[in-house]
Amino acid sequence: MRHPSVQSSPVQLDRIQVWSENKKMVELNSANRNFVTWFVTCFVTYFEKCFVTCFVNWAKTFLVILVPLVVVSVAPAASNSAAAAQTFPIQSVQKIKFKFSSAQIKISGNLSTQLEMTGADTEELKVSTEDGVLVIEPRDSKSIKKINLNVTSGSVPVEFFLGQGQVVVQDWKGPILVNLQKGEFESVRSQGDFKLHMLKGKALVSQHTGDLALDFYNVDLNIKNAEGAVQISNFSGDTGLQKTKGDVKWNSLSGPLKVEQSQGSLQIETQKGSIVASDFQGRIEGLNSEGSTQVAAVESTEMNFRSLSGGIRVTSSPKASQWVNLSTVSGELWAPSYLHETRDGAGKNVQGRLRGVEPKGVLRLRSADGSISLK
Repeated sequence: MRHPSVQSSPVQLDRIQVWSENKKMVELNSANRNFVTWFVTCFVTYFEKCFVTCFVNWAKTFLVILVPLVVVSVAPAASNSAAAAQTFPIQSVQKIKFKFSSAQIKISGNLSTQLEMTGADTEELKVSTEDGVLVIEPRDSKSIKKINLNVTSGSVPVEFFLGQGQVVVQDWKGPILVNLQKGEFESVRSQGDFKLHMLKGKALVSQHTGDLALDFYNVDLNIKNAEGAVQISNFSGDTGLQKTKGDVKWNSLSGPLKVEQSQGSLQIETQKGSIVASDFQGRIEGLNSEGSTQVAAVESTEMNFRSLSGGIRVTSSPKASQWVNLSTVSGELWAPSYLHETRDGAGKNVQGRLRGVEPKGVLRLRSADGSISLK
């Protein structure tokens, strides 16, 4: 049986044609979108590369121009802060004098015939010579600005007059006078007679040869490896002596004294300062009215010491053989049992000789109300 042929109607032909045209439009729109995306991507990529390149080149140019300007502008300031050295002949100078209200001065000795000074601007200083004295001081006498100076010079007598600050002396061979109200003084590897007057601060003298005259109010003082006579008046500051050799006179109201591994003579006068001495070879004498006194004696230690109410404690060396004379009016008394003890109206008394190797020296200790101990 033959099927009748199917023929498309005009309406169907129109629909097919419309659908075909719509498909072409969709494909064309898709192509257009792809082209736009590609174009935008290329443009952004190219812009980024151009922007980064331009920025890097601009930064390089900026640095090349700016850095030399900064260096040029900073260089004068640096050169001004590190002012050029000032040099002064000292062949005919009998003394150098520094006068400042506030300063930090470091002075080192050498064998030259001139003084070289750095650290301060020349416009800040006034340097003059008066009757053989080289005077260094602020140009403005009323200035309170702190001055920093580094000085090297042949060693001649030198004086410092400072309101406050610091003085450091190295390798100096000559007399030194220091008047410092508040601050620090330090001397290392120096020779000569030193006179120091200070109200408050710290002082260190190390590796020194020569006499020391120290007048302090409240200064923490340390003297190490020194040889020469020492006179110390330290109203309330701490005093330490280590490995010193020479005669020492120490006066204080309430400041403590500590002496280690020293030799010579030690003359003490204090109202209520504490005293500790160990390994001292020589003679200890004086008065400690109310403070405590402790001495670790060696066989060569001699003592002639007294107190009012302060205690005295002496530890003797096993080799010591000093003659002992101890007495107290109303205090306690302890001594080796083989020494002879007597009691009378004046108090207690112990005499005898320590059982050492060779008889040498005397330990004479007196107290009114304080206790005495000898071990």
